[in-house]
Amino acid sequence: MIHIEPVMKNSSSETLYRFSAYFDGKWQVLQDYSKDNSYNWQPTWDTNYTVKVDVKNENSKSDAEDSKQINYEIQNNLNIIEPKLDFVTNGPLVYTNVPKSIVLHHIQARFATVYDIHRWHMDRTWAGIGYHYYIRYDGSIYRGRPENAKGAHCPPANYSSIGIACEGDFMVEKSMTSAQKKSLIALGKYIKNKYNIHEVYGHKDLYSTDCPGRYFPLQEMKNTILR
Repeated sequence: MIHIEPVMKNSSSETLYRFSAYFDGKWQVLQDYSKDNSYNWQPTWDTNYTVKVDVKNENSKSDAEDSKQINYEIQNNLNIIEPKLDFVTNGPLVYTNVPKSIVLHHIQARFATVYDIHRWHMDRTWAGIGYHYYIRYDGSIYRGRPENAKGAHCPPANYSSIGIACEGDFMVEKSMTSAQKKSLIALGKYIKNKYNIHEVYGHKDLYSTDCPGRYFPLQEMKNTILR
């Protein structure tokens, strides 16, 4: 939560305040002109925001008589669960990943824990879970491999991407839960901003597969994460 309470010159009981924020490529009004000289704002994503406060006298016909801009950097506001995963038995991991893209997956299974996926991938003689993150139906986010570790989720991009997998089989499930979608967007935007990423792919964009499934909202996720 950000508490915005600027110090403005020549303010009085007749002063009106308007609070706006610049994100997603445009100015968006948070609170239109009122006599409230402060505003509590909960940003949706982890990124850089510019907040603008416009002021004017309540009898003024101008759009604004004075303005003040404040820059905020919102860093990892995500609740990422850190499971205890064994990457030693089948390891070691290779720490050569340089993320330049995000690759989205489904696990093509329902009601699976991060430990289930870790075991499945170890059964393939991999070091462990091949994804860097796993998001469940309830929106909970689990860390898989460290971000700088080579992935095991999409052969053409394992050395240059962050792999994010979502619980579910979107070949048959026709919608994603709102909690899962919200977490995927938040995590995707965080990763995009952290590594200055300009490309988001579905697994099937880079490899011969149906993943992340025909009903996965792939284009919506690409557009929302990148904007």
